[in-house]
Order: sequence, then structure tokens, then C-alpha cells
Amino acid sequence: MNMIEMDIYRAIDMAFAWFKERNPTLEVICDEETMNQWYDFVKWCYAQDCEDLELQDNDSFGFEITPLMKSALNEVAGWWCKYNVDHQQIAEDDFGKSCDNCDGTGYMDFEERCEDQCEQCIGTGKDPEDDTHWEFYYEAFSKISNSVDTSSFEKLSKIVL
Repeated sequence: MNMIEMDIYRAIDMAFAWFKERNPTLEVICDEETMNQWYDFVKWCYAQDCEDLELQDNDSFGFEITPLMKSALNEVAGWWCKYNVDHQQIAEDDFGKSCDNCDGTGYMDFEERCEDQCEQCIGTGKDPEDDTHWEFYYEAFSKISNSVDTSSFEKLSKIVL
């Protein structure tokens, strides 16, 4: 598991913890297996594009999305919006190509005084033309999404608090 995936899982764990916190009776009425399925639901939602995700428009589900499921999605969307930029930054830091002009330091004369900022990368130390980190970013979300068995979601749609 790479750093992007680990960071995404930290955010998923946070979203799930707050979903449970806001729905305290959930753990009382659900067994461990069902709670694991709720975790998978949160994980799957997080791995989608949370800015545009509308579960009720998802034709792949043959059941009605319940208010509890919408509550989970809203919790996930908040955490996704908060941490998605961090996921992107980790992808760029770990997989982005360093700027050739300044040898990845961000400065033209790093050995001397670090005063002359590189004009090519504007001091970031990353090649501004390189987009390869996006592959790793999207792959991490895809890998997480594909790890979820969505067949349990219909069972979750029957749970009412």
C-alpha cells in the first residue's frame, strides 16, 4: 500500500468514526459483520468523486437509498472535501517528477544561500509539466473502490434507526 492509499484510509477511518459518533445506536443494533459492511459503504463512497456523487442517481443499485445511507454519504463528502487536497499533494510529493532546472530543490543556487527561486517550477521543486502523479492518485482511489463488495449495500438499506 502506497502513501496515497494510506492517507485515503486515514480519512475513511475518520469519516467512519464520525458517522458512528453521529449515529450511536448503529453499533447497538448492528453486529460486527454489518458494521464492517457499513465501513465498506463509507469506504466505497469516499473512493468515488464525492463532489458529484449522487447515490440516488446510481442505476447500479436496485434499492432505495435511505436517509441513514445519505447521512453516511454526507459525512464522507465533508471529510473528502477536507482531505482530498492532501491526497493530491501526497501523490505529487511521492510520485511527481523533480524539476530538472533546479534539481528538485526549488532554488537555483541551493548550496549557496537558497535565495534565487527557480522560475521554471516557482520554487516547488517539481516539474510543472509532469502529470504522472495523477495516475497514482486515481489508481489509489480505484483500488480502494474495487476492494468493496457492494452487494451488501442493499442489506444496509433495510437498517432504520
